[in-house]
Amino acid sequence: AKRSYSLFLYHAYNPSIFSVLVTTGGEASITGSQFALTINSNGAIGLKGHGNDFDNITPESTTILNNWYHIVMSFDGTNITIYVNGVNKGVSGNVSNINTNGIIKIGN
Repeated sequence: AKRSYSLFLYHAYNPSIFSVLVTTGGEASITGSQFALTINSNGAIGLKGHGNDFDNITPESTTILNNWYHIVMSFDGTNITIYVNGVNKGVSGNVSNINTNGIIKIGN
C-alpha cells in the first residue's frame, strides 16, 4: 500500500548513534519487513531497513541544531523517497516487501 509520513522536526540535539523518528512493520507477529526514518549522530536524516534487500538512504546534507525541518517519507509501493524542506534527499528502490500493515510508531 502506498503511504507517506510527514513530520516537523525541531533538531534540539544529536543522538549518540541514531534516533527513530517514525517506524512501521516492527511487530514480530506480522510478516514483512520493518523500516525506520531516523536522524543520526551527525544530524543526517536517513532510512534504515530490517529484513529487506534495500539500501539505507543517508542524505548528502545534514540538519543543523536549533532549527525546524519539514520531513516527508513517501512510499509508492516500490521506492521510498525522503524529502527535507521539500528537497528530494534520496530514493531507495526494491522495497516492495515492506510491511505496510504493521503498527506505526512515532519517536524512539
